[in-house]
Amino acid sequence: MAEIIKVYKQSIPAVRFVGKKYGDEDRVDGGFGVRWGECFENGLIEAVEKLVGEGIQDYQDNDANLGLMRWKEGEPFEKHSGTG
Repeated sequence: MAEIIKVYKQSIPAVRFVGKKYGDEDRVDGGFGVRWGECFENGLIEAVEKLVGEGIQDYQDNDANLGLMRWKEGEPFEKHSGTG
């Protein structure tokens, strides 16, 4: 079973999220870990990082990649992988 080992709060400047959208049909064995691997293997993360450039350097973990999940009743589930 998964365990949360660290939680912290930080503020970042306004950003636009750029990445690839996945739905429930894209799950492998119930999760999206394989999709993250594909993003690194096919160069998507590197291409997005080049677009971001030097614009956002003034916050903790500014070099981290982000994953977002969205669920709204009556709408399909969405998972996004990319960078902010």
